[in-house]
Amino acid sequence: MKNHSSIYFMIFIFGLLIGIRAASAYDDEQAHPKINKLAVVNSNISTIVQNQLGMSGGVDTVLLQPTLTGIQAITVLELLELGGTKEDAETRYMNHFHDPLKPWEIAGLGLHKSSLLWAQEFLSGSGQGCEPTSDVYEADFNAYSWISAKNFYYQAIKTGSNALWAKTFRALGQVMHLLADSAVPAHVRNDPHLADPYEKWVANNFGNIKVPTVYIDPSIFSHAVTNPSASCPISALWDQDVYTGANPSDGFIGLAEFTNANFLSDDTIYKDYPHPTLADTDFSGFDALEPESVTGEDGKAEQRAYVHRTVNGRSYTLAAFGYLAYDCFQAGACYSHPPLIRDERVHRDYAQELLPRAIGYNAALLEYFFRGKIAVMPGVNGIYTLYSTPNHPGVPLSEAGFDSIRLQASNDSPEGEDMTHGTIELVVKYRVAAVDPFFTGPVKTTEAFSYIVAPESTGKVSIPDNEFVELTFNLPQKLPIFATDVYLYVVYRGRLGAEENAVAMGYKDASEPTPYEFYNNMDYICINGAWKAAGSQEAMQLADAAGNGNGVVDANEWDVFPHNVDGLNGRFFPDYFTALYPPPAEFGFDVLEPKQAGRVFVIGDETVSYGLASFTYSPTSSYASVDHCPHGYWRELARHRLPTVKRQKDVYYDPGICRSYGLTAVPCEVDCWSAFYNFRGKEYWALKYCTLLFPYGGPPCSYKELPPDGL
Repeated sequence: MKNHSSIYFMIFIFGLLIGIRAASAYDDEQAHPKINKLAVVNSNISTIVQNQLGMSGGVDTVLLQPTLTGIQAITVLELLELGGTKEDAETRYMNHFHDPLKPWEIAGLGLHKSSLLWAQEFLSGSGQGCEPTSDVYEADFNAYSWISAKNFYYQAIKTGSNALWAKTFRALGQVMHLLADSAVPAHVRNDPHLADPYEKWVANNFGNIKVPTVYIDPSIFSHAVTNPSASCPISALWDQDVYTGANPSDGFIGLAEFTNANFLSDDTIYKDYPHPTLADTDFSGFDALEPESVTGEDGKAEQRAYVHRTVNGRSYTLAAFGYLAYDCFQAGACYSHPPLIRDERVHRDYAQELLPRAIGYNAALLEYFFRGKIAVMPGVNGIYTLYSTPNHPGVPLSEAGFDSIRLQASNDSPEGEDMTHGTIELVVKYRVAAVDPFFTGPVKTTEAFSYIVAPESTGKVSIPDNEFVELTFNLPQKLPIFATDVYLYVVYRGRLGAEENAVAMGYKDASEPTPYEFYNNMDYICINGAWKAAGSQEAMQLADAAGNGNGVVDANEWDVFPHNVDGLNGRFFPDYFTALYPPPAEFGFDVLEPKQAGRVFVIGDETVSYGLASFTYSPTSSYASVDHCPHGYWRELARHRLPTVKRQKDVYYDPGICRSYGLTAVPCEVDCWSAFYNFRGKEYWALKYCTLLFPYGGPPCSYKELPPDGL
């Protein structure tokens, strides 16, 4: 093979002198951004961004990216495209070569790193592969590698930083650029051209190229070879060490292998590399004396003959015979080494074969990055957390909060890769209302989100698939009762399948803190369809009249006196639980006096279920001397499935949805809240009240006719 190091040195010096970049691959203004965009279109990445990352606009979600001149609003898709452009900055392009027939450590151009290694670069080329050793990046090394993207992603989830989210997607875009360059023959045959005609043709004709969808099965990552220089399984997209030079393949091997074995660059036409050769083409049966009439590069008609190769059952033009070929063949002098070139027709056929692969392989790369998915559901009691006011006497709600969260998690990664031996953390993202938010209507909140990060507290390091495991997180600071816009993120970092230090995430748009209230309404009695004050003369007269009429309320007559509720206990449980009241109790109230409400707060999914144990009622101290009726207990036989509170700002990217709210700008932000229930002059959410009705089975009373409980 030729001495590429010497060639590189001369070209590099020449490029510095005249400002021309060597072997620029697909151009960074047209082809690379478009390849990245089409990879997005041909993947399910927008759905992943929307449903798994919680960004409602998918790849159209707007992020705020700091720049040298200020803050730039930019979409996820634009960041992926930007990465396609930025990877060619300065001298980075010198690391965009990978010769699959060489050991990876020397597969790059000259002394530069192979694109496969550059894609997995981390801190001084330490060779750590998927094992980062520091969060500090050096300017001379790749700060936008696959490893960097994972670190940005991990920190972005934990902090919500727009800047880190922007770096995540930009870094992915830059890795996509590196992979796409493996579909450029010059970049896999280490041919340092100053201006590759194929790349120029693609830049000028990208919009006219038919680019069919090529699906790359995720199983391709299982073919990654073990190589400490680049240990992440994404190496399988570049090079699987399958092609040795003796076995050209048109299958879904590494993209660099496929391109090297089946396509030519200008300086390696039938030389320096074992394939493709004339024996791989239709050259043996071709008649050079019957050329085709084509339009040449100068726009004039000329005679030209071609040789073809077949890949995946499709024939494409591999090379053309140059200007001297016709005379050469007439003389019978050039059948062993014909003067071959690549012309526009060759470029077109190359592009139609290589661009779909560049797009398909990059779609697989994107989906692989976000493949780690965790299904999240409430804890085994059907909720994420509970705050019981009786357990915190004297604490105002403005200072109250949840101190732990329990949930169930399962490995929901599409390829069933194991999550073993990693760290598991919970990120709680929320805003805080400026005033008590438990009413109908909008409320002012903090503009910025707050974040709480908590490690799993029971020592679990794995998340199984096909089953759920309960995880407990003790929060280092309280999640306020006044919290709004509550989102939960379960983050796993560790081994995922064959990849070390992978990041997997589960996202849940949880409810906001939801009050469930239990109200002692026994300061009033419902008698014959009308409310009467409990213990009033009118109520006692009606009870006596319905009895023996002796002027007093006897023990066997209607109990029309006020009562306390004693020992009310209950618990929450999953919707699928069949028992009405599975012990033990999670909350309770020793005594609820008339007109008193007991409150608990929970965070759950859209609905939660609870049940109550039997509880007793007893005379109040004021009426103990006249209330001679027997007192016992109420047995709760119903399960209650109730909705939770939603109070958050939702962002919509659908113009139709925005218009339905009377908004013209897209995206639009809609302030959402739940309607509370007014009971006796106060607003409640899910209210359970205790009321006595006489006669039993008689006409009910309208709760709207009750006076406010302040009277």
